[in-house]
Amino acid sequence: MRVTELWRYPVKSFLGERLDEAFFDVGGTPFDRSWAVWLPGRKRPLSAKREPLLFEGRSRIVDERDVVVTLPTGVEAVAGDPVLEGALTEWLGYQATLGPAPDGHVFDDSPVHILTTSSLAAMRTVHPSGEWDPRRFRPSIVIDGADDGFPEEEWLGGRVAVGAASFEVTHPCTRCTMVGLAQSDLHDDLAILEQVMAHNDEVLGVYAKVSEPDRVRVGDEVHIVGAV
Repeated sequence: MRVTELWRYPVKSFLGERLDEAFFDVGGTPFDRSWAVWLPGRKRPLSAKREPLLFEGRSRIVDERDVVVTLPTGVEAVAGDPVLEGALTEWLGYQATLGPAPDGHVFDDSPVHILTTSSLAAMRTVHPSGEWDPRRFRPSIVIDGADDGFPEEEWLGGRVAVGAASFEVTHPCTRCTMVGLAQSDLHDDLAILEQVMAHNDEVLGVYAKVSEPDRVRVGDEVHIVGAV
């Protein structure tokens, strides 16, 4: 098995960036979900589950330092630039700000999400017209070359070793309406979630935490240790 894709999402619910390599520490990948869109008086950030327009925004890291945000209106600026507050409000139609995550990252669940191409292929057999693209599911790591079916679910309680890095697989990833929303060149498809619910108990992929921090590269071999 090998790593085929690596992703990080500097702004929560914005489109992320595909990487050739990434360092993983206990907080996941540096800069992942390090910023988010906030509404006045709310303690939790805005998400695409409530505001699908967020999937039209893009974010990337420049010089391993700056979070650069691009809005569909054409506005592009470094996170923290005051111009973004007015631009976000104009785009969304209500007051919103782009702000840093209070604890460095803002995850709905865990810092690392692992998905196999086998799981996507299994779902494609029951919904062939669906776009079973990894981007819909916002993984950190995509692994190819595993067994048929949903192999990552058999790794629960074990470790995924990638080079010198190691990840403890903790629990399945339960899906929500976000997976069926349009983003980039992917279309709205409510059947995506319906099929995951019907054929795999609403689960696709697994969550993990970093047990041995190190750098992971596309093409790295993957080994499963001690799975139950």
